[in-house]
Amino acid sequence: MYFSLPIGLFLLSLSLDFIEGQRNVFIQISRGPESVFDKINSMSFKSREEKITTLRSELIKHASVTQDPIIKFLKVQSLTSSIQYESFWISNEIFVKRINGGLLSNILSLFKLSIASISDESFASFNTDFVPSVKQTNTNYTWGLRKIEAPQAWALPGGNNGKGVVVGSIDSGVRYTHETLRSNFVGSYGWYDPANKTATPNDQNGHGTHTMATVCGSKGVGVAPGAKWMACKGCAGSSCGESDLKACFQFMLCPTDTNGNNPQCGKAPVVVNNSWGSVIRSTSYRNLVRAWRTADIFPVFSNGNSGPFCSTAGSPADDPNVIGVGSTTESDSLSYFSSKGPVEGFLGILSRLKPDISGPGSDVYSAWKDSDTSYNTISGTSMSGPHVTGVVALLLAAKKMTYAETQDMLIKGVNTDKLKPPMLPVVPCQIQSIFGYRFPNNEYGYGLVNARKSLQMTLNSRRTKAD
Repeated sequence: MYFSLPIGLFLLSLSLDFIEGQRNVFIQISRGPESVFDKINSMSFKSREEKITTLRSELIKHASVTQDPIIKFLKVQSLTSSIQYESFWISNEIFVKRINGGLLSNILSLFKLSIASISDESFASFNTDFVPSVKQTNTNYTWGLRKIEAPQAWALPGGNNGKGVVVGSIDSGVRYTHETLRSNFVGSYGWYDPANKTATPNDQNGHGTHTMATVCGSKGVGVAPGAKWMACKGCAGSSCGESDLKACFQFMLCPTDTNGNNPQCGKAPVVVNNSWGSVIRSTSYRNLVRAWRTADIFPVFSNGNSGPFCSTAGSPADDPNVIGVGSTTESDSLSYFSSKGPVEGFLGILSRLKPDISGPGSDVYSAWKDSDTSYNTISGTSMSGPHVTGVVALLLAAKKMTYAETQDMLIKGVNTDKLKPPMLPVVPCQIQSIFGYRFPNNEYGYGLVNARKSLQMTLNSRRTKAD
């Protein structure tokens, strides 16, 4: 259940079940962090590290001032009850565990002017459709790497394999000793497990190892094998708790040691892969995405596996400030499960394009958790997102660019000529398709990502600027 109600209506909505029981909730403070983002974006900085350090400091200061009365109240209550609480400065929220209706009613009564909304902790899921493992048919590169021309991008004059940049992942963790990933783990300040504070990267699910290797693994599975990687365990089991995910957003913005201390904002990644999603049209992560964008962190989100019908894109992939990624097959069709647009735009009308772009997502071969040499073939937009994340790493290794500039290079480099319209009886998700199938559209976005073409245009723009 997700609710976000004005305080008066929320009080009326409390049931006896809620009052007598306990639940975990997020308290959104009325004065959100938007003013901080605007302030930072209006300032000039000598370095990215200085910018992110200042952003973090301003967000913490803002949260401290606006949350202080509620935090003090919760501190006193925690002495005589089982509640636990945590401040999320990145989005100016307070997460409270095991709170009952009576105590929450007291909070609302005392601090109603300071609280914008209350929401139950939500749980996201992996955007993966598991299929039986099959062996890799080409021992050099996966079909996905060949399809997006990653090897050709590496071989371009002035091309690269991602060396010099750090990519992040929020997922189920990573088997960091796997043969495809052991050589490029960033090391210190490269791992955080919000729930258990484990000392080294680990993955009991396999999903995170698979996606991370597709981004930057060696042995022919990764798009940007020269990039360094870091990871945060936002998904401790088969789902992803909102509190863990938001802790991972904070970690990626300004990495800490494995205990969550001693922040070093200069170690933030340039792009973060997110192969997970929550309910359609959720705004739970909007301010966290804005924080990343303010910090010049490029957010990539898998679009979801709720196809084949229209307006099924999940959140945060449906956010206008992220790249949402759909899924294609080896035969250039849209994967049957790939979620589609349109999503809510102006005045709440289903009018905005999603996904933004597509990548290989059906039957993708990559690293797995079982051993240092294990592999698995699975499907989902979880698999397509990492292909795009890897391409972003190649582009940013070639040239320092803004989000808009990077997005432009991705979009201008897409392939569309071989992509097939969705098969009937599922109709295309845009009116203009009655005049012929066109791009961009709400199935593939602008088209299939192409590493070679996008990197070549990035290199050309670098030379033009130099001239």
